[in-house]
Parts: sequence; structure tokens; C-alpha cells
Amino acid sequence: MNAAPRSWHLKVDRAEQHLEEVKAHMAAYAAKHPYGAMRARQPKGQRDIWLYRLKMLEQPDPMIAVIIGEILYDLRSALDHIAVSMAPSSRKSKAGYPVEVTDPFAKDADGAFIYDEERRRSFTSKIKGIPADAVAMIMCSQPYTRQYSELETLALLNRLENADKHRELVTLGAGIMDIRTIVTAPKAAIQQRADGFREDGAEVAKFKFIESPPPPESEVQVDVRGTASVAIKVGGLQGNLAMPQTLEILIAWMRDETIPEFTPYIRSR
Repeated sequence: MNAAPRSWHLKVDRAEQHLEEVKAHMAAYAAKHPYGAMRARQPKGQRDIWLYRLKMLEQPDPMIAVIIGEILYDLRSALDHIAVSMAPSSRKSKAGYPVEVTDPFAKDADGAFIYDEERRRSFTSKIKGIPADAVAMIMCSQPYTRQYSELETLALLNRLENADKHRELVTLGAGIMDIRTIVTAPKAAIQQRADGFREDGAEVAKFKFIESPPPPESEVQVDVRGTASVAIKVGGLQGNLAMPQTLEILIAWMRDETIPEFTPYIRSR
């Protein structure tokens, strides 16, 4: 008889189900083609340059942010469940998977701890009683051990999940993936492109007519093509996190790397 799935497997399975919901909402949004191009007024001295910016005509369903929050919760919770499963019975109520972007044990030049004692106490309490090799893996996985700690997978997961849990929904940006812009005028045809995600307000066309005077704006057609999409916006970080790729990476990291690595240290029920 096969053993029942463990809780962390169930949580990852649920995250994958939610991911399919996100993809369905994104496909419905893309099918509306909710975008266009709007000419932007240029500063004095550049009036001969025509600039058009992306205009999103409709925002994505806010339910997407709710579902993303559920995915993040499932994945972060799975980490804690794994940590609890590795702890002795006497420590299960206090065990957890700590995540630190800065080293709570860091010291200054005089040898004094930089951060308050509570952070070190909390970190130590969560991993107490867990097998030494597993503790070493937890320590090694901490974002503060990486060069770009805030961009590390575990740091992003923890930060996004905390924001959704304590303050507000995950912030999404609406835009287009892989923009193609075709400009047509009586004596001109121009094609421009921009790969990747371009958010609402991004430049989609910039050009200058050779002839003088230029044609009237009514005779200039700017056709924007691409796939309407959403991206996760993270405060303090440049750019956006592509969707659904970011969620796929987080789920795969948990399913294919984290769970297998800690499985040998899980205690029998």
C-alpha cells in the first residue's frame, strides 16, 4: 500500500493547480488585446520627433494577484513543513525554515553583533534539533550568503509571501510581451520591436519624417502588436518579474531541488 503524500508535496501540488488558474486568467486577458499606442508630447527642440507610448486600455483581473498570493503561501508553508518534519517531537512547535537576507550573526569591526539578539534567537530556535547536515544546507541556502541576496530565489519567495500575508496583494504591472510596432504614413513604413515585457507607458515607437512638413497625425497609423500580459513588481528592484515564468521557477525550485535535498533527513512519522 502506497504511503499517503506528505504535506509539502500536497502544498506544491496545490501551487501547481493555482498556477494553471493564473495562466487561464492571463490567457483571457491577452485575448482581449487591451492595448493601443498614444502619441506623447515631446519637449521643445524635439517636436520633429514623433514618440508613441504603450497605453493599456484595461487592467488585468485583480483575482490574479489573489491566486499568486496563494501560490506563494503554499510554497513558503511547504518549507516550514519540511523543517518541522526534520525536527524532534519536542521541537515541532518551534521548528521552522528561517530566511534571512542579512546575516543575523554578522559582527562589526569591534566584534560586536550588528543586529539585535532576537533575530539570532529566532533563527537558532527554528533549526534546533534538526540533523546537522540539514542545518548546514539551511545555512547555505540563506540569501545573505549570495552576492545578490535580494534576487535570490528564496529571498524573493519570502519577501513576496510576507508582503501578501501582512500588507497587501502582490503588485502587478500590465503590459505587453515582445512588442512589434508598425508605423504607416503616406510616404513611409517603419517597423520597430522590443523583446521581453514592456509595461504600460513604455515607448513603442520613435521616429522622424524626412519630408517637411510631416503628414498630419490623422494620416499616420501606429499599429502595436504583442501579447498582453502581467508581471510582478517588487519594490526597490529594477524591472519586473515575468509571468508565469517566475512562478514556474519557484515551484520547480521547491519540487525538483529543495524537497529532494531534504528528504533524507525527514524523520519517520
